Amino acid sequence: MTGAGAARRPEAPGHRMPQEGRTEIYRAEAPYSFNVGTNYGVVNSSPRVQVVSQPPQEVTAHPDLVLLPEGRNQHFVGREAELALLQAALCGEGGPALAVVHGGIGAGKSALALEYARRHRDAHHPVVHLVADSPENVTTGLAALADRLHPSLRHGGASPEARADWAGAWLQCHSGWLLILDEVPGPAAVGRLLGSLGDRGAVLLTTRLATGWGRHATGVALDVLPEAAAVRLLHRRTGLDPDAPGLRELAARLGHLPLALEQAGAYLEETGAGLPDYLALLRESPGEALGTAAYGTASARTLARVWHHSVAAVHGSNPHAVHLLRVLAWLAPHGIPRGLLDRLRAETSRSPASYAVRPARRLLWRTGWIRPRRAGTGRPIPAPEAARALAVLRAYSLVRVEGDTLAVHPLVQTVARTADPADPHRRPRAVRAAWAEAQELLLDAALDGRLTTRNPPHGQDVVPHLEAFLAATPPSGEDLGTAALCLTTAARLNTSGRPASDPHAVRYAERALRALRKRLLAGVAHPAYRGARVHLARALWRSGAFDEALVLLEGPSLRVGRGVAMLGGRRLLLAQCYLSLERFQEALPLLEAEYDFLRGLPGGTHPRTLIVRGLLAAAHMGAGDLDRGLALFEENDWIAGARGGTTPETLDTQQALAHAYVRVGETARAIHLYERTLRRATEELGQRHPATLRTRAALAVAHAAAGHAPTATGLFEETIAQAPGAYDPDSTFLMFCREWLATLALRGGDTKRATGLHEANVAASERAFGPRHRDVQLVRHNFAVDLLDAGHPRQAVPLLEEALEGLAVAVGPAHRSAVRTRYQLGRALRLAEQADRAVALQEEALGQAQATLPVDDPLALAIRLECGYTYRDEGDLERAAHVLERVAQDSGAYFGDRSEHRLEALEALEELRRTRNTPGQRRS
Repeated sequence: MTGAGAARRPEAPGHRMPQEGRTEIYRAEAPYSFNVGTNYGVVNSSPRVQVVSQPPQEVTAHPDLVLLPEGRNQHFVGREAELALLQAALCGEGGPALAVVHGGIGAGKSALALEYARRHRDAHHPVVHLVADSPENVTTGLAALADRLHPSLRHGGASPEARADWAGAWLQCHSGWLLILDEVPGPAAVGRLLGSLGDRGAVLLTTRLATGWGRHATGVALDVLPEAAAVRLLHRRTGLDPDAPGLRELAARLGHLPLALEQAGAYLEETGAGLPDYLALLRESPGEALGTAAYGTASARTLARVWHHSVAAVHGSNPHAVHLLRVLAWLAPHGIPRGLLDRLRAETSRSPASYAVRPARRLLWRTGWIRPRRAGTGRPIPAPEAARALAVLRAYSLVRVEGDTLAVHPLVQTVARTADPADPHRRPRAVRAAWAEAQELLLDAALDGRLTTRNPPHGQDVVPHLEAFLAATPPSGEDLGTAALCLTTAARLNTSGRPASDPHAVRYAERALRALRKRLLAGVAHPAYRGARVHLARALWRSGAFDEALVLLEGPSLRVGRGVAMLGGRRLLLAQCYLSLERFQEALPLLEAEYDFLRGLPGGTHPRTLIVRGLLAAAHMGAGDLDRGLALFEENDWIAGARGGTTPETLDTQQALAHAYVRVGETARAIHLYERTLRRATEELGQRHPATLRTRAALAVAHAAAGHAPTATGLFEETIAQAPGAYDPDSTFLMFCREWLATLALRGGDTKRATGLHEANVAASERAFGPRHRDVQLVRHNFAVDLLDAGHPRQAVPLLEEALEGLAVAVGPAHRSAVRTRYQLGRALRLAEQADRAVALQEEALGQAQATLPVDDPLALAIRLECGYTYRDEGDLERAAHVLERVAQDSGAYFGDRSEHRLEALEALEELRRTRNTPGQRRS
C-alpha cells in the first residue's frame, strides 16, 4: 500500500514480490510514510517520524472489547423466536455464519440485532457494531475498530481508509468475532467486504431489502409485535398501567409497530400528555404525530424520516413504485386485490383538478346524463412495469404479498398520504394525484361490477377499500366521484352479510346526499339526489328505522315524476317498509304492481320474481288471507324446485313455505318439509354452510311450535355448535338461536339457564352495536316478553323499564319500538296486579299509537285490546266492553273474521258477560 512518500526495500540480489508465508521487511524512509507491518505496505506518517507497526495476525483483541452503542435498550420486548433463530445461525457450527434481519419501516431490526449482541456477547469476541448505510460510514466504523485494536495506527497519522483496510485484514486473520452491519441499503453496498471476510467470524446484517442476499444467508423476517408485547412496550416506555384505558387502543392505532410505539411513548413521557390527547393528535394530525421526535431523540428516527429514506431508495430503483405506494395508501391495509391495480395509470404533471373531473364525468356519462369526453390523465402502466414496481416495494418490505392480495402497514399508509411540501415524495400535488387515482380504480371496480360484495372473485371484497378511502378523504376533498363511492358503499353494505343494525350504510348515504347537494347544480331535483335518498331509505329500513325510511320514500322529492320515482327498487323498498311495519293493506297494491310488472317481462323469469312473490305471499298472510298466501308460497317452491339444484335461494324459498305451514297450524307438514330441506342442504352444501345452519334453526322453531321442546332444544344447541367459522360469535343469527333456547328453557321452568342465555345475548349485542343501541334494548324487550308468556310478570317489569328508558334515548319516546315496549310494560304491570300504573301506561301508548300509526296497524289494535283488558281488571267493565267491541269490529273489517285480535276480543267480551252475570267474580 503506497503513501505520500516512497518506501525503499533493502537492496538484495534476486528481488522478488512478497509471497504468502515469506517475511518481507519494509522500512519507511520518505517523509509522511511509515510501516504498518510485515507484508502489508507503507502508509502516511508525520515528518521525521518512523513507526514500525505490528501485523494484523499478531494483534489480539482485548477480552472485553465490545463496540456497541452506549446504553442497553431497557424497553426491548418480545422477539424471542427471532432471537433463537439468530442464535442458531450465528452460534452454530459449520458453514458461513451470515444472518440477515429484514423487515418494514420501524419494525425494530436494529434493536433486535443489538439485543442479540448483548445477550450473546460471551459467544463472540470481539463484538463490533457498524452503521453501514453508506461506504463512508463503513470505512469510519472499520477505522474505529482498528483504533481499538492497534491505537498506534491513528496516532501515527494513518488515514481512515488505511485503518479500515487494516481492520479488514485483522478480521480475515482471526475467528470468533461478531460483526453487525446495521442499516445496509443492499447487497452491493457490502458485497466486497463480505467477500473478503471469509468464514472466520459471524456477520449480522439489518436491512429493509428482503431479497438478493444469497442462499447461504439465514433470513430473519420481522413483522409487527403481537398485541401483548406492544402493550408491554408502551407500559415500559410510559410507566402507565398495562390495563390503563386507551393503552390497547393506542397500540392498535399504531399498528403494533415498534418504532411508532417507542416514538409515542417518548412523546407521552416528555410532554406529560394523556392518552386521549395523543390519540386525538394521531387522529386529527397524523403527520405531526408521526413526524415529531421527543427531546433528546434523533429526529432521523421518527417514522416520517425513516419512511423518507426508504422511499428515496425505492425511487432510485423504480419511480413507478413510489406512485404505486401512494395509491395503495388510500386503500385498506389488508386484502388489496391485485386485480384492482390492472388499470393503474402513471403519475402525471397535470393539475390535480383534472383528476377530480374524470371519475365524476364518467359516472354521469354511464347514467346517461352527459356525453363522454376525453380526460387528461397519465398513461396506463403496462402490466410488466407494474409488476416490477410491486416487486421493488416488496423487496424493501413496504408491501407484503398475501396470495392474490397485497398488504401495507397502516402507519406506512398514513405517512404516504399525508402531504409534506418539504418531502419530495409527499408533495401535495403527488398525494392528490394518488388520491384521484385510487378513486378512479375504485370507481372502475365498483361501477364495472368486476369486484362485488355478493360474489367477489377469490374472496376479494372491494367494500373495505371503499370504506378506507372514504374514511381517509377529508370533507374538503369530496366531489361527485366521492358521492358515487358513498352510494356504492351504502348499496353494497345494504346487500352484504353485515348485521342489519350496522350504521355505516346510513352514514355513507347521508354523506352522499351532502356531497350531491353541494356539487349538483340542479340540487334536490337531480335524479342522482333522488337516487341517493332511495339508498338512504334502504339503509334505514335495513337498520330497523322503518318510520324514517318511510319519510324519505314518501317525501315530496321522490314524488316528482312518478315514473322516475318508482325506479331503482323504490316501489319494492316501500312495500318492504310497509311489511316491516305490519301495514299489509298498504303493501299489497305495491307488491301486486311489482309482481305484474315482472311477469310481463320477456320470458317471465326475472330473478327478482321469486323474491316479490314471496313478499306478496307474506303480505296476504299478514292481511288475513291465509289461503292466498299459502298458495303463492307453494307456487314459489314449485318454481324454485323446477329450476333444479340446491342453492341458498331455493332453500330460503322452501323455508318460507314451511314457515307458512306453521302459521296456518300445519306443523307436521312444516317439519316434514324442513327435514327434507335440511338433508339436501347437508348433502350438497355441508354441515357448516350458513344456509344449512339457517335451515336447522328453522326446523327447531317448527318443533317448538309443535310442542316438541326437547327436540327443538337439541337442534338449536347443534346449530350453535356448528356455527363457528360460518357466523361471528356476536352475529344476530346466533343471538336468535340463544333467544329461542332461553324461551324453551323458560317453558321448561329452567329460569336460571334462560337468564344466563339472555345475559349472553345482551353482552353480544352491546359488543356488536354499543351499549346504547336500539337493538340492545330490543334484546331486553324480547326476553321480558318471554318471561311474561312464561308467567313471570314481576321479573319482566324491570327489564321492560330499562328497555323503555334506553329506547327513549336511542330512537325517541314516540318511535314504534318505544311504543311497543311501553305497551308490553303496561301488560306486565297488569299481570303483576298493578292495574293503576298499567292504565296510565296503556293510555299513553294508545295516544302515541293513534298519533303515529294507521288505524289498521296490528300494534295499534294490540294496544287497544290490552287497554280493554286493563279497564276490565281495574273494574271499569263498561269502558272495557266498549273498547273490546270496537277492537273486534275493526279487526274483522281489516283482517277478516279469523284474525287473531278479533278472536281474542270476542273471547274477552264473552268472559265479561259471564262476569256481569256472576256478581263478585273478576279475572285476575
